[in-house]
Amino acid sequence: MFRGMFNYDNAFWRFMGRVGDFTLLSILFLLCSIPLVTFGAALCAVYSVIFSILESRDQGMLRGYLKGLRQSFKHGIILSVLFIIIFGVIYIDIRLFPLMGLPQIVFYSLLGFTLFTFILALSIFIYVFPLEARYTNTLAALIKNAILLSIKNLPKTILMAVLDIVIIGSGLLSLVYVPQFFIFPLLLAVPAMAWVNSALLKKELKLEINIQESGNECI
Repeated sequence: MFRGMFNYDNAFWRFMGRVGDFTLLSILFLLCSIPLVTFGAALCAVYSVIFSILESRDQGMLRGYLKGLRQSFKHGIILSVLFIIIFGVIYIDIRLFPLMGLPQIVFYSLLGFTLFTFILALSIFIYVFPLEARYTNTLAALIKNAILLSIKNLPKTILMAVLDIVIIGSGLLSLVYVPQFFIFPLLLAVPAMAWVNSALLKKELKLEINIQESGNECI
């Protein structure tokens, strides 16, 4: 029993190693997202490291992250600004519509259009960052491919949206309801989201996932 406990290849130590990987990855993501407009490039870098973990390509956590950040920096900033504007406008619209005294038909038409825009933007958001991290393409082609894939894989898109909201929401809710422990779920949220999305998109991203060995690298 004790021999197995100190065997660093067993499931427990692999799990703890993965928690350590995710924690370091989250710290890197948060540091690189301090200027808000760089969160897109930082998220692409997270996906790059997750790809290397899943494919058992040991390139080192910090080195792999900085490489991914550098490669996606330009497109990442443009995507960051784009999504900040889109989601910001959606938020303002939803807050303002009830205060404008609009006729019901106009109110519900505008609200429906806003919700459609939100769903479309969220679908693009889910796909465009892993695509940017995986492939070299123009920004227009990335967005086009993200839209096409989100429609083609609609059930998977819905599943990823729900799981992403649950994962990120759990991290944020822990800040409110269990503030003494919030740091743990909050630190694990972004890498966990990227891990789940990458696993679900393994066919589209052409990932060669090595389940047996994926717990031993990038520490």
